[in-house]
Amino acid sequence: MNMKKLLAGVLACCVVGGVIPTVEKMTSNNVMTAGAVDDYVEGTYEQLTYNNYGDHIEISGCDKSATEVVIPAEIEGVSVTSIGNSAFSSCKHLKSVTIPDSITNIEYYAFKGCSDLTSIEIPDSVTSIESSAFASCINLTSIKISNSITRIEDSVFSYCKCLTSIEIPNSVTSIGIGTFSNCESLTSITIPDSVTSIYGSAFSYCTGLTSVEIPDSVESIEEAVFSNCIGLTSVTIPNSVKTIGISAFNGCSSLKSIEIPDSVTSISTLAFSRCTDLTSIKILNPECFIHDDKNTISNGLNDDSKHYFNGTICSYDNSTAQAYAEKYNCKFESLGKAPAIEQPDVNILGDANCDGAVNIADATAIVQHLGNQDKYGLSEHGLINADCCNVGDGVTGLDALAIQKLEAGMIDSLPDTN
Repeated sequence: MNMKKLLAGVLACCVVGGVIPTVEKMTSNNVMTAGAVDDYVEGTYEQLTYNNYGDHIEISGCDKSATEVVIPAEIEGVSVTSIGNSAFSSCKHLKSVTIPDSITNIEYYAFKGCSDLTSIEIPDSVTSIESSAFASCINLTSIKISNSITRIEDSVFSYCKCLTSIEIPNSVTSIGIGTFSNCESLTSITIPDSVTSIYGSAFSYCTGLTSVEIPDSVESIEEAVFSNCIGLTSVTIPNSVKTIGISAFNGCSSLKSIEIPDSVTSISTLAFSRCTDLTSIKILNPECFIHDDKNTISNGLNDDSKHYFNGTICSYDNSTAQAYAEKYNCKFESLGKAPAIEQPDVNILGDANCDGAVNIADATAIVQHLGNQDKYGLSEHGLINADCCNVGDGVTGLDALAIQKLEAGMIDSLPDTN
């Protein structure tokens, strides 16, 4: 888990608990100090309250009875650049809001719980929308996202139960934790090729979602991304994906078949648990790590156990998939002898699985190798590449840790000198 994801996870916990760290304020002659850094003066404009920092204005609140609001581009000659924390939160009668192109930031909870808001257009001037900004806008049906947004933050549209469609611009590179969770009316979504990261629970409980195509820019399907998407019947997993996280498709009860490309090196626990309609799963990487648990792949239809999988697992002879099928009494269909895997002629420090990239899959390959060299032995190139911490001491657990530190941004490059 990288540092950004760790911080995002902490923030998500705060969101779930209803607690967001706030800046302490002290009042003195109508001048307030935020964190002893920025001085501002409070003011009112029609139905709005605001904080004037001298060089910019932040909208801080709104009359809870307001039904239509036009945010001005400037007040008394000062540009309005931000919609502050919880500024319109729980304005349950708000039906329409106009955001000027002077706004660059929409902060935490800005429109959370605006239950009468049905649509909104975010101008291209907006470069950031913070966590839970539109959460629980239960009647929001459509939204246009600014072309300047690069990350859709955590839980921004969670519990927008009437949201039927959303256009994600090509500027977006990541979709945060729980971004669209519980958007029950969302039936399909197009994820642009610009997106490289889709974080945990991003589409969980999107019960109306029937199909999704993951672009070939995405390298991992994180924890619970599509969990409990009970209407999901079709998923396209591209060859760029290397890992499928915990509970990634847990409870996708309408999913009938799925093909896991040979790029995938790891399938985590509960990844396909409680997929009651799943009858066939094809795993094209003969060495793919499959978490050793009966719930990793299950459809709840076996007579002797509600958790076992009674569909067909398809893969190559002597593959990890065959071993899994045999251990848990699943039907196995052979694809024949596995094709030879070409190994690169060059050594890349940290690239233990020799796929041309250095990422968490290499740390997994090292851990597996150390646990069972007979079953998960590394190639000649892999052994050289894996020795990336204290080079020369052979392959150890510190090498896996070094790759994890690189992923988390704790070190800039390999080798690591622990």
